[in-house]
Amino acid sequence: FGEFMIATKLSDAYISGEGERSIVALLKGEKYNGYQQIDNLDELPNPDYSDFDFSKYTNKNQAVAITGSRGCVRNCTFCDIKSAWKHYRYRSGTSLADEIIHHHKHFGSKEFYFTDSLINGSLKAFRDMCDKLANYNQIHKAGFSWGGQFIFKQKKTVTDDYFDMIAQAGGDQFYVGVETG
Repeated sequence: FGEFMIATKLSDAYISGEGERSIVALLKGEKYNGYQQIDNLDELPNPDYSDFDFSKYTNKNQAVAITGSRGCVRNCTFCDIKSAWKHYRYRSGTSLADEIIHHHKHFGSKEFYFTDSLINGSLKAFRDMCDKLANYNQIHKAGFSWGGQFIFKQKKTVTDDYFDMIAQAGGDQFYVGVETG
């Protein structure tokens, strides 16, 4: 599609895949050299919403989008995630919790939605995020909530307090595909 857009003079350039580095190169006039996967997502800066007026949007809850991972831990035959994200990568749980807390402190945001294909692909990162958010929620009575696409793991990989921990951290809305059943 990108080549078609250029050939028909509807576009001067296009970027496929991850654009954080490529868009900077394009804006500097450097040649775009194709797909550049970012291995350490913690290196990317958090979005800056300091000049963003949430009241201009119709979303009742004014949910802030959070991206915690790219790719998926599964390789389902019906899914095209692997064509967009070659390998599963994720941010640390501390980084994710810090971003949510930052948006809550500075902008009063209370609703968050994870854009990930899979919010809990890394159990360690997910647990670290939940622990920090639950602690913050308890101390500050923040009352924020979050959700996203979720995968059920084998019982032997999660502890008995797993879902209680998620609830205390504000997790309240999850989407689960039928393939996980």
